[in-house]
Amino acid sequence: MSRSYEMVIDITGFKKSQEKTIAQTAVMAAALSDHEWDAYVENCIRVTGQTSLCGGESEEEYAAKVAKAVWKANDGRFCQVCVKATYLEELPFDEYTFDRQDFKKMMVKSPRSRRGARRRVAHR
Repeated sequence: MSRSYEMVIDITGFKKSQEKTIAQTAVMAAALSDHEWDAYVENCIRVTGQTSLCGGESEEEYAAKVAKAVWKANDGRFCQVCVKATYLEELPFDEYTFDRQDFKKMMVKSPRSRRGARRRVAHR
């Protein structure tokens, strides 16, 4: 059974000459669909996209796999890799249901709003 995630991968402190290679490697290692990457601030790459974890792979195992691939693409040197995983299948949400009583309360015009717009204009 696979689980769907939105992934955000931030990479900082990398070798500047490897920027494009690192970004492409992160996308491939992360197996992202509908992905994009951007160097949104100097010396920081952000890779985003959706993926599925399957075969019992944990979020931590996934993040470690991505980090290792990025480090290899950075000529085997350390750079900061931060993986943020958002589980998409059971997102928290708020629900707002409005009944007939709410409709009446919200749709009733106050006496002030029944006046014409000319009366609401402040006079000097």
